[in-house]
Amino acid sequence: MKPPEATQPIASKLSFPLPFTTFEAYNRDGDTALTLVDWRMIELSYILRSKPSWWTKIKDAAVRSQWKAEALEYQIRGDRLKEAEVEWVLDELEDYAKMRDEATGIEPSCHVRIWESDDLISEELKAKLIRAGAVLENVPDEEKDWHSRYSDQ
Repeated sequence: MKPPEATQPIASKLSFPLPFTTFEAYNRDGDTALTLVDWRMIELSYILRSKPSWWTKIKDAAVRSQWKAEALEYQIRGDRLKEAEVEWVLDELEDYAKMRDEATGIEPSCHVRIWESDDLISEELKAKLIRAGAVLENVPDEEKDWHSRYSDQ
């Protein structure tokens, strides 16, 4: 006997589209497992995207060449990426740079289906959030009880 529809999880009835595009290839059964090489490439992408103005610098052939040389020497998760893998990441970054919205700073993250921006909140709001967080962070060690049910972990 099938349970009544009212008992079906609400999440199964909702659809959350991506912000700037449709994504027909989305697999509702879950994501494909990633290999260690995939994770190394994602980490390299993250490292490069952490550089200021990466979306502009990736277009400069000299910078791209320098990043490639550095990436080929860099060990990520115990091994180095091959030249073709580094080229893939750099090509992908060129494409992601084209997707970046200059007005909002919104850009694709190095993780699938995640978009991010460091420019969406004002400096004033950022300062307020930092001050509010400081109230939680600046307490004596004996009052810190982050995991109250776990013996000093």
